[in-house]
Amino acid sequence: MEVAVPATAEEVWESVATGPGYRRWFVEAELEPRVGGTLVTHHGDFGDSEGTLPGWRSALRLLAEFHTHFAGRQTAQALVMREVPAGHRLTVLLGLDGAVVGQQATARAEAGGRHLAVTGMVIEASGGPTGEGPTQQDSVVLRVADGAAPGVYEFGTMQYGETRMSVVRGYLHVPADADPGVAEAAQAARAVEHDWAAVLDALLA
Repeated sequence: MEVAVPATAEEVWESVATGPGYRRWFVEAELEPRVGGTLVTHHGDFGDSEGTLPGWRSALRLLAEFHTHFAGRQTAQALVMREVPAGHRLTVLLGLDGAVVGQQATARAEAGGRHLAVTGMVIEASGGPTGEGPTQQDSVVLRVADGAAPGVYEFGTMQYGETRMSVVRGYLHVPADADPGVAEAAQAARAVEHDWAAVLDALLA
């Protein structure tokens, strides 16, 4: 498989061959920059992996999204995961069921008396009642251009062995002129994690 990325070879190399670069489009990682060097990727509650897990199609799409819409920005990741019962579909609970690639959609939820809404362009939609692929994945990915935390957000549910998990992941891309950009991106990511952790906990209560 291949993906077209609108960037120079040097810019793409930074994204695919450095740990900070991986954060823009895949997961947190450490990579030894040498031939035969070790790549360790971090997958939240599922631990670390030497090598990579399935999902390259979505990951490479996120690489292209970064270089097309967010190049030059500071990036931080937000990740919230909760074990859920069989049949649980986060996309339905957030109003994303039936989302269409290329159209706007909004993930909506209530938590702690607060109304949360994330609106963006649908760049990926997979699944349905029985999910898609070996992980039975049912998810929607939105590109959010505006607001305090622009970036790419994934809302979904998938199967890992006997465990079914709902996942909210955000790749938050803060403008480079933010002062300081890295700290602001990390702060935005923690706020997203706090809000959506409350949502998932409320849905499972």
